[in-house]
Order: sequence, then C-alpha cells, then structure tokens
Amino acid sequence: NPYKQLECYSNDKIEHYANKAKYEKGLPHVYNVAEQAYRQLFWTGLNQSMVVCGESGAGKTENAKYLMRHLAYTTSMGLYKSTKSDSSMDQGALTSAKIEQQILSANPILESFGNAKTLLNNNSSRFGKFTKLLFNQPAGDGKGGDIVGSAMETYLLEKSRVVFQAPGERNYHIFYQMCSGLDEDSLKEIGIASAEDFYYLNQSE
Repeated sequence: NPYKQLECYSNDKIEHYANKAKYEKGLPHVYNVAEQAYRQLFWTGLNQSMVVCGESGAGKTENAKYLMRHLAYTTSMGLYKSTKSDSSMDQGALTSAKIEQQILSANPILESFGNAKTLLNNNSSRFGKFTKLLFNQPAGDGKGGDIVGSAMETYLLEKSRVVFQAPGERNYHIFYQMCSGLDEDSLKEIGIASAEDFYYLNQSE
C-alpha cells in the first residue's frame, strides 16, 4: 500500500536521529542524512548539499520531502536546545507544521506542469528541482539555528514531451487537468475542448 504511513518515518524516528551526539552507525536512513548535513552546516560554517537521485519511480520526490520534514521538525521543536519546556514543544509543533507546509505547498503546482505518466511511473517528475533552505545563526547556547526561509528553482524540463510522447506515456498532467477539471463556461472562454481533440494529447493512451 503506497499510501500507508511507515513507522520508519515517524516523529519518534526524527527525534531518535536528532538527539544523537554522533551520527547513527548502521543502516542508512534519510533522517540520518539530513541530520549530518545540519550538524555540518553549523560545525563548519559551510553550505551543505544533499543530492537525491535515482531511476524513475525510485522515490526521489518523497525522500526530498522527508529530508525537509526532518529539518523543519527538529529545528522548530527545539530538539537541539539545551532546555525545552512543554509550551515551547507545543508551539514548536505548530511552527514545524507551518514551515513544512509552506515548503511543500508548491509541489502540486510543480507536479501539474512538470510531471507526466511514463512506462515506469504514473507521476514521474520530468524536471530537476533545486530547493534551498535558509537558516539563521545558532542561539547563544550554540545549538541549532532555525529555518527562516526557502527558495526553489526548477531546471532541465523535458520540453520534447509537449509535442511527442512514447507509446504508453502521456503529456504533462496540466493539459489533461484543464480539459477534465474546468467547467463548460471556462472551457469555451479559452477555447479548450476534449483532450481527444488535441494532437499533442491524443497520441498517448
């Protein structure tokens, strides 16, 4: 079940890796990668990069979300502070959810214009994405800066897919969403009919 929440991505796991004095040894975990990058950011004072790569359908988009979730949750919950109260934890939880939602809220729009059905994946990203998280300086105790902003850039969009799709594949989602999601008045206003009436869309299955 691809929609089932797995225990290995729970908040308990986030806190497990966030509270480690040294990196967790053993099997790799996406939260451990995020933790290492965060610690190195403040230990060295240098920008850190996390590259998420793999074949189509390997889970790159989901893993990128978990990387950002770990950083948003741990910094806003005060897990790096020497002391923390219940009230700060409650407020941190709300802040965490807000930060995470703001960062990830652009995904549906990006996926509409940049994702398409391929032979291996019904929702394959056909572009690259560079997400930058901005942190403030650590507090006086020297532990843990907070996320204060985010910037996102897209690149290398597969433009050829607009005019040609391989057998069994489709054009970008946005075209089909407009044909099937707009009401009749809106369709007439912008001159859109059924997807079957457009050559760039009716090549696909």
